[in-house]
Amino acid sequence: MPNDQFSLIFIGDIIGQPGRETCHRLFDQIYEKYLPDIIVVNGENLASGFGISRKVANEMFSLGVNFITGGNHFLQVDNIEDWFEIEPKVVIPANYTHYIRGNRLGLYQSEQLKLYVISLLGRLYMNPVDNPFICIDKIISDIGNRDNNQIVVVDFHAEATSEKQAMLHHLNGRVSAVLGTHTHVQTADCLVTDQGTAYITDVGMVGAVKSVIGMDWKASVEIMKTGRRRRLRPYYDPLRKLDGVLVKFDKSTGGAALIENFSLRAEIN
Repeated sequence: MPNDQFSLIFIGDIIGQPGRETCHRLFDQIYEKYLPDIIVVNGENLASGFGISRKVANEMFSLGVNFITGGNHFLQVDNIEDWFEIEPKVVIPANYTHYIRGNRLGLYQSEQLKLYVISLLGRLYMNPVDNPFICIDKIISDIGNRDNNQIVVVDFHAEATSEKQAMLHHLNGRVSAVLGTHTHVQTADCLVTDQGTAYITDVGMVGAVKSVIGMDWKASVEIMKTGRRRRLRPYYDPLRKLDGVLVKFDKSTGGAALIENFSLRAEIN
């Protein structure tokens, strides 16, 4: 890695125990192949498929994860807010109601640079939250645009492709990367704009390949066929995948030089 670049691995939604097992199996390969300076994961599905618990977050930190971002399910573990408030490596959605306590801005800092991690929730086809476009404008007015030795990474957890693409145009040249999450399906549209902002509509997920977005496919089919609600659980199947992106930033500008998606496979019995 050239000294003038900084390398980020961002990993898509990790689905419960199958996803965590996959991280344990494949992280050595990620370190060896990509030589990341920092690893960020979306963790809203870490605990049994819904929410973030202290135990599973610490499990991820033990693997070398620097930050865990949230999503629309981040609160679905009881009595977790007090810990969110004191754990700086868990970044909850910045535009979620401020009645909920927690860290809304992740900061990685070295002698050479600052890297901010921001989590935002979309509003199209999702539960009501504050306007993410207005929210991110306020954050950037506080911390400043990406710049010399300042990198700004946004995890935009949203359903609609159009909303994610609109956010890219809104933030183009102001932040270093806009990385979409939530659908669990990796998209093939990685790009770096002419103003140095990296983008992908959805990074993907970590979990069972033979599933419906990481969950039990049989239950998913029954729900869609009959309309009868069933609790969805992470699906356990030997063939697993880990979806992510590698993003390289130019330290002198804070802009992105490269974004590359990947999907690793493993057999776990």
